[in-house]
Amino acid sequence: MFWEASEVEKKLRYTGVFESYTNDLQLMRSDFEKHILPFVRKHSDLFPKRCEDWLYFKRIVAFIMSYSFTDPSKEADDDDEDGSDDESEGAHVHSAAPMMAPLADMLNAVPSNNACLQVCKLTRQMVVKNGCKVDAGNEVFNTYGELSNKDLLLMYGYAVPVGENPYDYVPLPAVDFLNAATEVFADDAKSAKSLKAKWRLLQEVGAVDKNSTLAFWADGRRLDEEAEMVLKVLSMSESDFNSYKENDGWSSDSEAEDVEQRIAGYPQRHRDILKCVAEKCLARCRSSFERDDLDYESVERRNALSSRDRYSLYVRYGQKVLLKVLLDLCKV
Repeated sequence: MFWEASEVEKKLRYTGVFESYTNDLQLMRSDFEKHILPFVRKHSDLFPKRCEDWLYFKRIVAFIMSYSFTDPSKEADDDDEDGSDDESEGAHVHSAAPMMAPLADMLNAVPSNNACLQVCKLTRQMVVKNGCKVDAGNEVFNTYGELSNKDLLLMYGYAVPVGENPYDYVPLPAVDFLNAATEVFADDAKSAKSLKAKWRLLQEVGAVDKNSTLAFWADGRRLDEEAEMVLKVLSMSESDFNSYKENDGWSSDSEAEDVEQRIAGYPQRHRDILKCVAEKCLARCRSSFERDDLDYESVERRNALSSRDRYSLYVRYGQKVLLKVLLDLCKV
């Protein structure tokens, strides 16, 4: 949040961080100018002049985001209150407000945590609950949730070494799937002709847009459900695609398929598209891959980096490693 835009773009290009960083700041600035600033000025007798400053507002937001907690039991109660997602006019929509809990923020957090904070529904007390045995003298680690290195850096200002975050993933631009399919099916006139119609359908159902990304996850080496859907639709024969449109979606057999099946077991057409997508993503950052490899593998060089450079390396290099894993799986 406090990095210069040029620094974020330079150190984290093609990782998805810059786009999220830019979008978050735009939303914050909009909220500040539309809601916070008018309120503060209206009640100038209650707020000091510094509260009208944008940078001061950013520091307050960063402090609350970094040190606050959300009551998970409150969220669960709200979700179960009426068993519906009704947001129509007149519906009362609840949301669990963030809370500041004294001393709770003393715990460090890592993705592979050994404890977590919970709120007892009966006593409304916040407690630290261990998820496994913690021997005397060992540190108790909290968790910020199932966040990738990209999201940890964006939200909390740090990332963990490659291989230590089971929730890490590499974002794959959705448009790369279309471009890859166009190349793969270049010699298949019927498949190539139907690609625009397939892409248009995927846009209509909200699976993709021009800026959306899909994901390849480190845990289980799998694609997310949206990527599975895009891959299947783009790989369909013309007759299968027509049946898909007529049936308004997948048949029951398709819905029962395991979306986390190993990529090595995908049909050849699927793997050809994925291979092309991985190659496109790697090609964008290939010039820096060897340098990142040297910096990461050398403990001395890694420790000599500034914290910003080191955390950026974890995000950047981790995504490149996942892309190489994806590429290898498609070649099997």
